[in-house]
Amino acid sequence: MEWCRCKKRDTCAAGEFKDHTELCIALIDDAITRAIPGDVTVDSSFTSAKVLNHIHSKQRAYVGDLKLNRKVSYAGRAQQLQAVACQMPWEAQKPVRMGNTRYWYFRKQMRLPAVPHPVRIVLFWRERGDQEASTALGSNRLGWEVIRMVLV
Repeated sequence: MEWCRCKKRDTCAAGEFKDHTELCIALIDDAITRAIPGDVTVDSSFTSAKVLNHIHSKQRAYVGDLKLNRKVSYAGRAQQLQAVACQMPWEAQKPVRMGNTRYWYFRKQMRLPAVPHPVRIVLFWRERGDQEASTALGSNRLGWEVIRMVLV
């Protein structure tokens, strides 16, 4: 795929502008067309419902970084991920080692708005007693273990 760079809408000629979501989907389609193996990883800028639904529709696995203010359906109501993290008792957090560092995590299948497939969400805390989570990951592979999601 030729080099693409995001530009501001007002600097583009009429009909030339593509937002970063469209560019991301084009890059994913290009990788699939070229039969490039592997799973798709995306940062929080590209974990929109449109991108996640597109990846899932192509039968590809993904792991994406989620912003902690992202809304999810948990315990029967829509809440931000950070609010979900604050509800977790420390007994629900499990340890995982990455190198010499130990983190604490909680994983659960949840629903994201406008994403029809279930998503496995993993919340991470730096210390077991921390109230607020530090990071969240989401994947369409419900059976993957936490370390697999981190490695992808």
